[in-house]
Amino acid sequence: MVALMALAAGCGGSDDDASKDSPSARATEPAAGSLTRAQVVERGDELCSGFRKRTGPLEDTYKDSEDAQEIAEALRELGREGERIIDSFRKLAARAPDREVLRRYVGTVKEQVVILNRAADQYVQGDPESGQALLEAGQETGSELSGIFQGYGFKVCGSNTED
Repeated sequence: MVALMALAAGCGGSDDDASKDSPSARATEPAAGSLTRAQVVERGDELCSGFRKRTGPLEDTYKDSEDAQEIAEALRELGREGERIIDSFRKLAARAPDREVLRRYVGTVKEQVVILNRAADQYVQGDPESGQALLEAGQETGSELSGIFQGYGFKVCGSNTED
């Protein structure tokens, strides 16, 4: 649960074709020039808000289900959402100093995705205790995600607020 919440607190994104006109979808389009820090924050927060809306039901499945296969699929889907958000943040045309922050974020989300997939494997193999232990171990990278975003100035990304 800890890694789930950490990823949700630190992430966002929208690659849904049905929402091409949404603010989240527009935020993934590269700009003609480099985005200012304020624009990166605005677009990133839009991405995070969309991510949280899509992953809320996955977190509910994890919390409420007792079926290991269902939990594993929810964890894997959250990992796929993590991969989508990596792609979305990579597409932000940030200025050089800001790109370093985004690179650190992408690297940390990659770590979270690996943890989620390994935890899913443990659930499928009939070892939910090990899966839970992996998720709890992900708390450190989750805290790192929050620190990266809050230190940069995001309001939604890295916080416990909804939008």
